[in-house]
Amino acid sequence: MTLRRILAATAVTLAVTGAGATALAAGSASAASPNLPAQIRSATAEYHSLAAAKADGWNGLFHDVNGLTCIEDTDTPSMGGMGFHWINSANIGSTDPTKPAALIYAPGPSGQVRFAGMEYLVPDPTGTTPQPFLGDQGFMYTPPGNRFLGDTGFWSLHVWAWQHSPAGLYSMWNPAISCP
Repeated sequence: MTLRRILAATAVTLAVTGAGATALAAGSASAASPNLPAQIRSATAEYHSLAAAKADGWNGLFHDVNGLTCIEDTDTPSMGGMGFHWINSANIGSTDPTKPAALIYAPGPSGQVRFAGMEYLVPDPTGTTPQPFLGDQGFMYTPPGNRFLGDTGFWSLHVWAWQHSPAGLYSMWNPAISCP
């Protein structure tokens, strides 16, 4: 089963069971910390090692509908990129700052990768999920018909906790990242 199908199946399951609303409510309480970036860094510090991240469940490499695994803004390249998203399907729908859905690794010179940030993802297969928040940061909505989850709309928030983004800590794209 492809990762996109796993994400879509998770979205349907969250919608049907109401688990998405439960995860949102549970995550909101824990995300209220004024030191959110520090909390996220502390929870993810060991994942500078991609091997450690894979061992702990971030073992699905995401690819978009075009088969690209290194994600960058193909419409406006000057916006930058994101890099490689390693998914932990158990964390999809979570707004707990310690449980991102994806860890993002930026490509480096010679093919190595470096830990850059994370993405929190709440699927919205029915278009009725209210905007989630991580602390006071609202998620960005991507409607159905997108290159990431195809027919499934979703809410997402990127946190560039390990690589500075000139566009901001919570920006979707990081102008300092580009794909080979």
